[in-house]
Amino acid sequence: MFSFLKSLLSSKNPDADVARNLFEALATQGGPGNDSPNFPDAESLNMRMEAWPRFAQKRQQLLGAMLMVSAIIVRQKTDEQVDPVVSELAKLLQSELSEGGVLMLDGLEVGNWAFAEVEGLLERPREWSKNWLREFYDAPALALEQAPVWSEHCTKQLKVMKLVIEEHG
Repeated sequence: MFSFLKSLLSSKNPDADVARNLFEALATQGGPGNDSPNFPDAESLNMRMEAWPRFAQKRQQLLGAMLMVSAIIVRQKTDEQVDPVVSELAKLLQSELSEGGVLMLDGLEVGNWAFAEVEGLLERPREWSKNWLREFYDAPALALEQAPVWSEHCTKQLKVMKLVIEEHG
């Protein structure tokens, strides 16, 4: 415990600390709202049991992408210089993705991947949700049935991420 507190007090990179805190608060353990009784998980979305581990992995990657996009939208003021917190967040996400088998070369590639993952959610939430959920069901109609719940949930999480970054990041 003492070494943890000491490391916080003597941090050499406050931007890395902010990025790590944002990542831990917003992109782990199901993300914002995970303690809500209406929080959609694999079971409440009526997914087949064998799909639950893949859903957890894909959801974790999505949370990272949503956080990265939120940070870029809120913090990145120009195209000329990358915001230091965004850069540190890209490093964290790159590491997280590589553990899941997705290899990326640099922060720009991570940012592009994140926008590609989230673009449909921003533009066509229900259609994106249906496509995102499709692999977890035996019948496309089941994914379509759960799409409104999932798109609403993800849209809310994205809004919360942006608000938290505006206030604390």
